[in-house]
Amino acid sequence: MFKAFITGLRELGYEPGKNIVLEFRYAEGQPDRLPELLNEVLAQNVDIIVVESIAAAVLAKKASQTIPIVVAIASDPVGAGVFASFARPGGNATGLSLQSEEITAKRIQLITDVVPGVASMAILYNPNRATIETNIKETEVAARKRGVKVRFIPVGTPNNLPMALEQMASESPEVVMTLPDGMLLSLAKPIGAFTVNRRLPGIFPERDFVEAGGLMAYGPSLVAHFHRAATYVDKILKGAKPADLPAEQPTRFELVLNLKSAKSLGLTFSSSITILADEIIE
Repeated sequence: MFKAFITGLRELGYEPGKNIVLEFRYAEGQPDRLPELLNEVLAQNVDIIVVESIAAAVLAKKASQTIPIVVAIASDPVGAGVFASFARPGGNATGLSLQSEEITAKRIQLITDVVPGVASMAILYNPNRATIETNIKETEVAARKRGVKVRFIPVGTPNNLPMALEQMASESPEVVMTLPDGMLLSLAKPIGAFTVNRRLPGIFPERDFVEAGGLMAYGPSLVAHFHRAATYVDKILKGAKPADLPAEQPTRFELVLNLKSAKSLGLTFSSSITILADEIIE
């Protein structure tokens, strides 16, 4: 994803280390590290802060009302108060959102089409994420329309994951899903591997889970978001104010399927689904 951001900058005439300096900080899926990392960034007297999660966006907004903030990926920045609205973000933050009410409904539709007769679904989520209550309600409504009973299982920190996965397995769900979250994304490998070992069909927001053995993923292209974020940085460096730059909602989505996992689960992707896939992992 960071490569896509750098590529976007280069396409706009910036060369890291020559006419632009980039300071990268990564919390490694540990939200409690964000304040420390943000303080490090602020101490560098940066001109712009680029963030990749709603937690980081909220903290950056609280830490500075003057330094421009570009949100590369974040769920529901309007609901979290980072943007006043998409058309008029206001304040010092703008960028891109991952949030779309239709996305969760589409994921549930896809997994129930691939796994017929699904009645129960386990959903892993981060209870500490801003606007999580709204996301849970949207998921409940979407599941109810498909006749699926959902069980939400919290994963507050990476250390909580083993216990959450065992709890999920003990309840014998028919399928599993994760709600979008940076911390859960950092745990894609163990979560994907767990679904393989326990023979659990799953659908996820990001392709990383499918690359780790998960059945399928559907969601906005994170690579496209990071590439697009470079455009916001360029405009701000050229004098534009974040408040005057309309924020964007997802426009490009990708469907990734794992054919090997499907075969091991005794499932078949219909032609109507495979034709829509952006990538099929064999």
